[in-house]
Amino acid sequence: MPTVRARQVDPAVDERRAYPRFVPDPAVPVLFSHPYVETPTAGLLQDVSEGGVRIVAPPTARPGLQWADPLRIEISYSESTRAGHVEGTVLRAYVVRLVVDASQLVIQARFDRQGADGNWEAFRQWIATLPRLEP
Repeated sequence: MPTVRARQVDPAVDERRAYPRFVPDPAVPVLFSHPYVETPTAGLLQDVSEGGVRIVAPPTARPGLQWADPLRIEISYSESTRAGHVEGTVLRAYVVRLVVDASQLVIQARFDRQGADGNWEAFRQWIATLPRLEP
């Protein structure tokens, strides 16, 4: 019988964990879905970093997503997004975790840095103004 070797993963490769996470307060509304779905789903940014994002939505949300799917995220209106000039920014990401239970749908996604339709520098500056999530 052949020997099965565990694949070792270099932690530096997983960019989403390399950045500090920040919490928008109050929560920032977003629209998100698979890029080929016509009607996006609404949710809230629970935390965000330069590497990725966690979105929370109602458990009945149907964004048409599965693990590793591409994800389109549009940042909606809030006082902080308007002040940071990121309202309406569209970002691309990939689903790395998708959890649904009776109370919520939680999506964790890693950003595709090449996929920002808006101003990535303004997005980075906006993130830096948010309170840091303590581990």
